[in-house]
Amino acid sequence: MMKKLKLKEWIPTEVHDWEGKENDVLVLNYTMKCALACDFCCYGCHPNRKEKMSFELAERLIREAAELDTFSSVGFTGGEPLLFPEEICALADVLHEVHLPFTIATAAHWAVDDAYSKELLGYLKNKGLIRLNISHDPSHMKFVDKAIVMNAVRAASELGIATYVVGTFNSIHESLESFLPEAIDLPKVSLLTKYVAKVGMAKKWDITQQLYGLSLDTEDLCCYRRVNHDIVIWHDGSVYPCCSTFNRATPGIKVGNAHDLSLREIWEKVEGSLLFRIMKRQGFGELYSILHSRAPHLYKQLPQAQDVVGPCSLCNAIFKDKAICTEILHVISEYEKEKVSHALEIVVELLGIDKATSVVEEIIT
Repeated sequence: MMKKLKLKEWIPTEVHDWEGKENDVLVLNYTMKCALACDFCCYGCHPNRKEKMSFELAERLIREAAELDTFSSVGFTGGEPLLFPEEICALADVLHEVHLPFTIATAAHWAVDDAYSKELLGYLKNKGLIRLNISHDPSHMKFVDKAIVMNAVRAASELGIATYVVGTFNSIHESLESFLPEAIDLPKVSLLTKYVAKVGMAKKWDITQQLYGLSLDTEDLCCYRRVNHDIVIWHDGSVYPCCSTFNRATPGIKVGNAHDLSLREIWEKVEGSLLFRIMKRQGFGELYSILHSRAPHLYKQLPQAQDVVGPCSLCNAIFKDKAICTEILHVISEYEKEKVSHALEIVVELLGIDKATSVVEEIIT
């Protein structure tokens, strides 16, 4: 483990691709505590929050991820995971031991000077840090000065760490390139412009498709990861099947709790869900089509695409409603039983009853 780091006093002012094959990602939402209190924060994080994942749970999940072939990396997010640099470095030691690369999302309040930035990031890179995601925009700059952020960006660039600087705006006329031109030409640095989502602290903001120049139809909307999963585990063990900013506000997609389930069991629940497969691989248009044909009364209650600002927003609008969620799960369960029954009939027709029975027994055992 890295020796205890000495941070200089910090005085506050007013995403998935890497050079390798990315399969499923285990995301640890390590803490709700943050050095910032941004006005649009999707989770309402701020300096006085106390929630934090136990080191023991994080280590257990990392070791279980390494035992499963499906996970290609681990991500740390929050809140601000680097409010606990010693713990993150210790977990980086574990990741290095089990040969899993990792990413970190941060607002870089800790980058008080070049020396400290290089010391921390250099240690983490040597342990397998493959990408640093840094949040910075006008809301973040109220708490972390641009000069501090650039300390982290330059250090990561010089160390050869892929760095995504992410700026979140509430106007399509703003971009991170114009807000942080200092970072444009740095090697290994990408600037990503995103827009505020109507969730968390921004739930009451007037965010519409018109604001962002969108014109969406249900057929256009599907999950951001079409095949693989971001399995997100929160500080309290709650599990969600995606890294959407809406996940915590969408109880209907909660998978379970990591205190009660192994990571293998969690992955099997996510991968085995027909509902998730439909939304991810076929899209919300297919889900709506199934519900329209099998439960017209339910279909009429569904939120419409014109009232949301993207697939995650639509998913939240559907699955935050307990009654609708319960009905959808029932319809999809019956739909799945029929699909399985039909598939078995085809197998029996092709192989005969004895061979088909043998194949099925082999699969389920």
